[in-house]
Amino acid sequence: MAKFSLLWSLAVVLGVSVLSYGRANASTANAGFDIECAVEGFSQAGTVLGKTPPLPGKCSLKGDYSFFFWDPDQDVDMTGVGYVSADCSGAVLPGGIINCNFGKGVQYESFIEGGNVFLERDGEGTMLIESSSSDGICGTHKNALELDISVVRNGRSVLFNSDGEEKAGSGLIPQVGYNYTITGRADKCYAGQISGCYDLRFFVPNDSYVGDCTVCVDGAGHVTGGQCSCHSDHSESLSQIVTGGYTLGDGCQSSTGYLWFDTSSDLICGNASAMAIDFAVALGGTEILGSCDPAQFIVGTAPGASPTPTSTASPSGSATPTATPSPTPTSTASVSASASASPSPTPTSSTAASPSASATATPTVTATATTAVTVTATATATPTVTPSETATPTPTPTPTPTPSAVPTT
Repeated sequence: MAKFSLLWSLAVVLGVSVLSYGRANASTANAGFDIECAVEGFSQAGTVLGKTPPLPGKCSLKGDYSFFFWDPDQDVDMTGVGYVSADCSGAVLPGGIINCNFGKGVQYESFIEGGNVFLERDGEGTMLIESSSSDGICGTHKNALELDISVVRNGRSVLFNSDGEEKAGSGLIPQVGYNYTITGRADKCYAGQISGCYDLRFFVPNDSYVGDCTVCVDGAGHVTGGQCSCHSDHSESLSQIVTGGYTLGDGCQSSTGYLWFDTSSDLICGNASAMAIDFAVALGGTEILGSCDPAQFIVGTAPGASPTPTSTASPSGSATPTATPSPTPTSTASVSASASASPSPTPTSSTAASPSASATATPTVTATATTAVTVTATATATPTVTPSETATPTPTPTPTPTPSAVPTT
């Protein structure tokens, strides 16, 4: 009987313990219940530093990096792209760029002027980026951005997100991370030409759009084909790419590239037939990082658009990345003076100023033509010609008729 009671007591204790463990397990709150997150990561074994100090002379983070980023805040609607450079002394070098796109035509561009990098042995650290512009980085009127970074893949990639401190640089410089929750990735920049087909995924941080595109380019500024699929709520669209063009950024500094394509069949995400992307190239030309350009129209196709291109994004309407500027129309002013029989020296002048060339403006958006004539975006532009000199005709006296002799009778 005592043995039975002991076994029964043991069973009760075991049951209570299991029940208590289950309840404790069930009451552990999961952050994923409230936070919808996506995860990306790489092994620390692939970092530059790893578990042992780097080899003598080996730099932990150096060179040019292309990056893209977004803010997951649904009220912000911000994505971006750019370049940043660092050297082995831990300095961020001047010359990089940050493009922030907010949609509805709102875009801010900031040029990087300096900063610094600090890394721990495991590749974790911080990067301070400093700029100088009236609008500030991403329109915040602040010219500093501090990032928490992780150097991975033997220094080829950097994962980053904004630091939330109000001020950076030992608490002295107001910084953008206090305003926006930025996250993104940077990869080793590539400054050469691109060709072949690229698989691109896209998503909208503040809306329920996700999708993927296959975009094919020919290495000469043309988009030659591909397709885009988009999923939103319970709808799906599939759009065939039929034409497009692209221009590359100025190496890995100063400007980002611009790529656009037009489609047939379904509208892209049920919105429009064309899409433009501000992009950077990375990893030996095998990767494109980018952000949807926020302009309402593709560059050069807006109503009343001038054919004069900008220095950065300028694809042509015929998908031709470069073009030969039209010759500068010149004008020749001709002055003619005619002599006629007149009883008095009456000066007459006929000044005819006629241009010897008619300018035909072909609105190829990628051409940069500097002319002395302002050309409007019409099929044929007629320049206003000013003669090179003022023609002042010299009065030419005409001979006075000599009266014939009167016969003497």
